[in-house]
Amino acid sequence: MSRCLHVVLSVVLGAALAAAQNVSSSVNGTLVDPTGAVIEGATCILTRQGTGAVLTAISGSEGLFTFPNVAAGSYALSIQHPGFKAFELKGVSVSSSEIRSLGRLTLQIG
Repeated sequence: MSRCLHVVLSVVLGAALAAAQNVSSSVNGTLVDPTGAVIEGATCILTRQGTGAVLTAISGSEGLFTFPNVAAGSYALSIQHPGFKAFELKGVSVSSSEIRSLGRLTLQIG
């Protein structure tokens, strides 16, 4: 009986440790126009290459966009806002447990 209990506890503990290692990251940046003014309300789409999983964020009043809870992997970022040309950035690499800042991204007037 105690051997069976030991096996069950080992399995449960192993599963808990494996789940604890699945740590997500975040990706952020600030959107500006060519004069350096921030861009509010832009639609930002982060697409995981290989799986096609999509995350969406909207830039805030300071031009900041943030994608929380991003799994490690390679992503493509696309940004759209009326009056500006579409912006695309491929090959955004995200590691586990990372805060990935893309810095200031300049959108061109369309």
